[in-house]
Amino acid sequence: MKVIVPFQVNGENIDEKQRQDFSHGRIVELSDGTKFQYMSSLPKGIVSSRSALILAMSNDGRSPSFLLENLAPIKISTAQEQPFSPAFESAFLEMRKSEGVGSEESLQIELNDLKNDYQSPLGLGSSR
Repeated sequence: MKVIVPFQVNGENIDEKQRQDFSHGRIVELSDGTKFQYMSSLPKGIVSSRSALILAMSNDGRSPSFLLENLAPIKISTAQEQPFSPAFESAFLEMRKSEGVGSEESLQIELNDLKNDYQSPLGLGSSR
């Protein structure tokens, strides 16, 4: 089957080599160190070094972005080191703005709530 490959992850464009690596199930790394890998055997189809990713499936800017949460860790470990990258946070705010959701303040509150959902009592990412 043909794998549907995102054009952007966390607001960063995916180049042709990265797209090819993703479609073949190889690990793709973004400039901020975020790693992710396509795995058809998993329900969400992606594992990552982050708890969540924002995927844009077209390069025209008109199709919606998708938030994938509670991703399985890319390594055999109990949790991702940092649940979100700065690029994810920026892409999340842009995605929600494009959906016409609230003010800057309400968007920041929504982002903080999302981030808090992934914090354990010790300040480490959760392995939900």
